[in-house]
Amino acid sequence: MGERSKKTTLPTTNTLESAKSRVFIRHFWGVYATYGIAGVSMAGVFLNVVAFSNVIWPGEPFHAFEIGLLVSLMTWATAVAGIFIGYLADRYSRRKIFILTYVIMGCGRFFNGFAPYGPGLSSFAFGYYIFFWVVFGFGFGGALPVILSFSNDVVESDKRSRFFGVLEVFSQGSRIVGMVASSWLLQVGLWREYFWLTGGILFLSAAILMVTIHEPKRGAMQAELATVLASPTVQYNFKLTKEIVKKTLLNRTNMAVFIEGIFTNLILSISIYLLYPYIQNPPYNISPVASSTLTIFFGMPGVIFGTIVFAKLSDRLAKRNIAARANIIAVAIIGLYLTMIAIFFIPLPTLTPGEGDLVSILITQPIILLFCGFLFLTRSMLGIYQINQQPFIQAINLPEAQATISAWNQFLETVGKGIGPLIAGIALEFWGASYQIAAIITMSLGIPGPVFWLLAARWVKKDRKTIQDILETRANELDTKSRNLKCI
Repeated sequence: MGERSKKTTLPTTNTLESAKSRVFIRHFWGVYATYGIAGVSMAGVFLNVVAFSNVIWPGEPFHAFEIGLLVSLMTWATAVAGIFIGYLADRYSRRKIFILTYVIMGCGRFFNGFAPYGPGLSSFAFGYYIFFWVVFGFGFGGALPVILSFSNDVVESDKRSRFFGVLEVFSQGSRIVGMVASSWLLQVGLWREYFWLTGGILFLSAAILMVTIHEPKRGAMQAELATVLASPTVQYNFKLTKEIVKKTLLNRTNMAVFIEGIFTNLILSISIYLLYPYIQNPPYNISPVASSTLTIFFGMPGVIFGTIVFAKLSDRLAKRNIAARANIIAVAIIGLYLTMIAIFFIPLPTLTPGEGDLVSILITQPIILLFCGFLFLTRSMLGIYQINQQPFIQAINLPEAQATISAWNQFLETVGKGIGPLIAGIALEFWGASYQIAAIITMSLGIPGPVFWLLAARWVKKDRKTIQDILETRANELDTKSRNLKCI
């Protein structure tokens, strides 16, 4: 019985001999693999907006506004679901909730494969897509808040960037695989098979989670609680109260991170939504398959460079001063903004559809290699952002608030993601498909993002001290209760 529990319980990094990436993969492979599978399912959305438009409206020009609305509704469902699921995850079994999110995602993708198709069915098909894309978004919204809560109780604070670095590599790597697979399936007309396949692997993910994870003890990785929670009879059962919410969740640092999320994700979502139609439509005609292939060879190394290479450095700097994470993030966002703007001014060559489908031709042109270099940079900076954001949020919040704070942050980020495609679609319609003007004006709306991170760097020390004081008080309370029980 004891051996069985050992195999199914998610381990902590206290048991790890090394903090190398392969050790994290070996011990947390179930979390990494399933989150990667969710990434595969999400990957094809932005890359294939033109293809989805052709499926819903066969033979018609790209419906920028309608597709923007479809993507926005899915992302808004993600935002709302995160709050609801995050609330539950901070109070009930995270394992069961985690599994449920993948079942919901699977339903959203699988049943999309039965969408109506053909002349005269576009309006009905559009409504059908909206419903099941919203279902998928609802499930997807719960995954990250649960992971944030899990990792807070199984990964030591000075190894968080490395944990999230590996998670980001799996996420980005699987998204790239998803881009290739989805673009090929849609290009050859197998769009139903695309939805059935992604739905099936999401159901498989739920099964993987059932056999690979177990509910960890809440608060186990907090330094202030580590000694008292080492006793098997002591449990951290504190819940959020109005007083604690006001004192911690609504502190200045959290507010800065909340507001930042809207602006930064405007940059991310607008840039992605504009980029793929820009390079895939005439006169450049770089096909979805070629786009995703270039992303594999140049974007993926950027992800690895930004996450794995910078993870240990980020952890080391944050151990000395938590404000370092906020400063690193601010620099990464500024670099991301400038790089994405520059991409739209690269003088890409005019290509025929046949030339744009052949990577062997594309990589012989120096200007395409310059474009790929910018892809490397954008993925690197996005990786640096990701490996520092989540550990920063964890450090300034209590164990019983981890999923809730992540969900609210995700909600506001997703608002930005949801508004972004809609703004981009309207901008393209208004400026007559001038991508350069649309990119500069719409992406500049995200400039306040790094400013709020710099403010967070100034405020975090005081707010982190508040969390430490609360945890020390609770550690004494738990220790006193434990001693009293032993005396009975």
